[in-house]
Amino acid sequence: MPRASNSGKGTAPTRCYRASCLPSVMSTMCSVSKGTILRDPRPSDVVGIVDIYNHYVATSAVTFNEKPWTVEATREWMENHDNTGPWQMLVVAEAVSGEPVSGEPVSGDILGYAFSGAFRDKDAYRYSCETTVYVAPTVTEQGIGKQLLGDLVHRLRAVGAHRAYAVIAVPHDTSVALHAVAGYKHVGTMDEVGHKFGEWRSTELWECRLA
Repeated sequence: MPRASNSGKGTAPTRCYRASCLPSVMSTMCSVSKGTILRDPRPSDVVGIVDIYNHYVATSAVTFNEKPWTVEATREWMENHDNTGPWQMLVVAEAVSGEPVSGEPVSGDILGYAFSGAFRDKDAYRYSCETTVYVAPTVTEQGIGKQLLGDLVHRLRAVGAHRAYAVIAVPHDTSVALHAVAGYKHVGTMDEVGHKFGEWRSTELWECRLA
């Protein structure tokens, strides 16, 4: 899938999927809750997306990246993907009053985002996806992650994906609960697979059966 680089070079995720057999899905936009909008990403969202991710790079082991993403690399990464097949991306943004632009409501700061891509780049994995969700630290536990992941799973079913996987750095009770609600089940553990902030870190593999 598109994933955060662990090379320590501060680059954005790389494109690594082969799933041309999976169809595209129509873009969506709907209200998540009062004052927020769930929608497809726009080029102008890149700074907000980078800010959210880099907060967790610097303060948490939920991502094993140790170097921040750059705006330039993340912009290029987003431009190379177009919400087809296993590559899907959604954002939740603040709703802002004003006249719609090109028929779309005006929105403000990015509050969270979710994306998916092929689980691995070998051909036989083409119906399996990996999913990732991040929510701004100021708006956690407000249902934004639940809506993002739920809609992402819906999209993956719509394009004919067979399985979705999430790799969760543990302990992380909030993420575990979020994925359980979305229909994921724990299928494996990688003990002390990473090392960050001077400690060994373990991850769990969670699976959602899409079909």
